Amino acid sequence: MLLTLLREKWPVGSKAKFKIIADRVKADHTYLAHICAAAKLDDLDDEDSLKQEETRQLSLSLAFYKANRRRFANSSAVQGLIKG
Repeated sequence: MLLTLLREKWPVGSKAKFKIIADRVKADHTYLAHICAAAKLDDLDDEDSLKQEETRQLSLSLAFYKANRRRFANSSAVQGLIKG
């Protein structure tokens, strides 16, 4: 199973409570977790098949990433995936 952890964009102004909470626990960022579909891999040592399956899982999740684009930080890797 592929689990993506993506940095969350912090709102500004009256919605800046994420920053206040993060400051309280001394965190630099908050993250959003997204679980992709389960995948079957025969050989965990085969890096090519791992990369291919990871790419496939990310492409299956592309609709979710596009719909939630504003929730992710601009520096998050998902922004490049959406644009590409």
